[in-house]
Amino acid sequence: MKHAARLLSIVCLLVFVACGQGDKTEKATVSESEKATEMAKEKAEETTEMEQEKAEETTEMEQEKAEETTEMAKEKAEETTEIANEQQGIVDKARVTFESFMADKNQSWLQENLNQAKGLIIIPSLLKAGFVIGGSGGSGVLIVKDDKTGQWSEPAFYTLGSGTFGLQIGAEAAEVIMMVRTQKAVDALFTSSFKLGGDTSIAVGPVGVGAKSNIVADIFSFSRTKGAYVGVSLEGSVISTRGKWNETYYGKAVSPVDIIVKRSVSNPGSKALRTSVAKAAAGK
Repeated sequence: MKHAARLLSIVCLLVFVACGQGDKTEKATVSESEKATEMAKEKAEETTEMEQEKAEETTEMEQEKAEETTEMAKEKAEETTEIANEQQGIVDKARVTFESFMADKNQSWLQENLNQAKGLIIIPSLLKAGFVIGGSGGSGVLIVKDDKTGQWSEPAFYTLGSGTFGLQIGAEAAEVIMMVRTQKAVDALFTSSFKLGGDTSIAVGPVGVGAKSNIVADIFSFSRTKGAYVGVSLEGSVISTRGKWNETYYGKAVSPVDIIVKRSVSNPGSKALRTSVAKAAAGK
């Protein structure tokens, strides 16, 4: 009986110990699970925070890039507008220069023979200044008459420049009109640049009331000056196309041939100039 009681006590003790170990194991398992859950939560929060920071950084970079692109577009638009305004200013000044020549009694030869012109180069302001070493330059337009229709083309932009050596004291601002008299000269103007004189001859046009001329030249130049120089000699000057100006004025890249021969572009801003020249050439 005593043995049975002792055996029962031992069994109970073993059961109690086993239960205690189970509780500890269960508690250990729960603790590890909670720890794993906490770590996963922290990692998820860390990942979310990093993704948020990255998203904010990306958004900031995109915003900066957008602002930079907008600023560049704005600057380009302002630059284009400035150039376009300058071009239209040259066209308008060319008309004023032409009309002033047509009203000048000393330019009677040009007025009476304008209908013989194949084209006109009008430089509203040719600036020439120097001391010992001088130079001249200015921008202007070329318009050409269609032999079949008699209509004058849209203007193509050119620049005229030269450098000379000699005793030149003073300063001179001149208005210049070059009367293009031959097809050879017109064709030469379709190149990117060429020098006046040589194959394409140039001479000072006859000036004065009742002026006459027996000079043979591809181009006659007429000028009006207010500076210290007496007349303007354009022999050796270089005429070059202004491609960027032509592109901006007409909205796309065009050559003088596109403008003058193919007549594939137009700008309403040139109408007043072309109308004025057409009327004068028709003697109206």
